[in-house]
Amino acid sequence: MSQVLRIGLERVPITPPIGIMLTGYAVRTKGSEYLLDDLYATALVLDNGETKIALVTCDLIFLHPKSVARIRREVVQRTDIPAAQIMICCSHTHSGPIIYPGPQQTARDHAYATNLIHQIAGAICAADAQLQPGRIGYGRGQASIGVNRREQRPDGQVVLGENLAGPVDPQVTILRLDSTEGYPLAVVANYACHAVALSYDSYGISADWPGAMRWAVESATGATCLFVQGAGADINPCGGPKKDYDHVQKLGQSVAGSVLQAWADIEAMQ
Repeated sequence: MSQVLRIGLERVPITPPIGIMLTGYAVRTKGSEYLLDDLYATALVLDNGETKIALVTCDLIFLHPKSVARIRREVVQRTDIPAAQIMICCSHTHSGPIIYPGPQQTARDHAYATNLIHQIAGAICAADAQLQPGRIGYGRGQASIGVNRREQRPDGQVVLGENLAGPVDPQVTILRLDSTEGYPLAVVANYACHAVALSYDSYGISADWPGAMRWAVESATGATCLFVQGAGADINPCGGPKKDYDHVQKLGQSVAGSVLQAWADIEAMQ
């Protein structure tokens, strides 16, 4: 007999205090100076009666394995989700906070990183406490904001630029999660492209283009959107990093269009 899928969701803000060091560009010499958009951790728990899993997406460049282990331990202590079935994904934004500070960082940086563990774990636990019956569907689309960044100059030197003939992965993969009545609950979107629409000389805190994509998808569907970064190590946004925040919005809306087109064609099944 088929099991009823249950879905739980929770989002918590993880925006750091202005002044915290940003990470991603080694040339930055000072802390953040302003807020462009808020950062979030969004947790999704799925339970089919036999297997329970958790997926949490974070507007962060990465999480250290020690931090991941601490999050999993806390969730295991508070829920029945096995540690091996807790997946933590980061968007790889280069306009987010330092999350594994060393001795040279301030007390503020260390306090944020410590609290972040409990915020992410708490989001997963809260999602687990709000399970409701739902439906799931899967689909694919294509987006075109990515360009290979390994550009070869005429002299043979390889630099960070735009290689229009280089390999990219244009596929966008989508999970659509609805209530049993058909109301949109969540959209999980996967696409491979560095979150570096903002350049090194931007000192604003931002989720970068994935945040803009998420906002556009949520505005159109009413569902909570989770972004899972793909294998985008050599894929940068078209036009390269810029200080212009409009660049972030345009790129995010472009991917959102692809997500929404694929989402509309998916039939969520129980």
